[in-house]
Amino acid sequence: MTGLRTRLNAWLERFATRPYATGLLFTVALIEGSIAPLPPDIPFIALSVARPKRSFFYGSICIAGSTAGAVVGYFIGYFLYDGIGHSLVSFYHLEGGMESLLAQYRDHAWLTLILAGFTSIPFCVFTIAAGFHQTVGLGTLFLAALAGRAIRFYLLSTVLYVFGSSARRSLERALIIVPVLVVILLSLGFLLGRRFF
Repeated sequence: MTGLRTRLNAWLERFATRPYATGLLFTVALIEGSIAPLPPDIPFIALSVARPKRSFFYGSICIAGSTAGAVVGYFIGYFLYDGIGHSLVSFYHLEGGMESLLAQYRDHAWLTLILAGFTSIPFCVFTIAAGFHQTVGLGTLFLAALAGRAIRFYLLSTVLYVFGSSARRSLERALIIVPVLVVILLSLGFLLGRRFF
């Protein structure tokens, strides 16, 4: 177990000091907001555990990348829905929920977008749907995505800032616990998504 901890700590240190690490974090967040469910949480947590005092900096990068990705997704929905947007929605098997999502936007655009970051439904589907026939104004999408992502990533930043050092020491246990928690959270998110969308 000591060997695992040593190797894990060494890998985290190497990753955190790589010149491309923050660029990778921004890129992953951008992709998640626009075209694919590629969560930035993994590189974000790895960087923050290695350097807890910089967790808010890394959280800010995630927020910036994801919000920029939301704008890209919006324009995909607005200009390219018939080509790219529809293909992405079909790929995630969410065609049936599209009408329900559009109705949610008409009634509760702000709340829907803020909550979007906490479901298992890919965030890019929300951003593409927002741009579809300008269902949501670009300004509303930008501010709501910014608010939702700020809540999510600054909450995580706070936890990692406070507990980052102890998280590093107990990360080998987390490698067992976290996948179980992720499955539970994804299942809950899927059930909520099915219920409301």
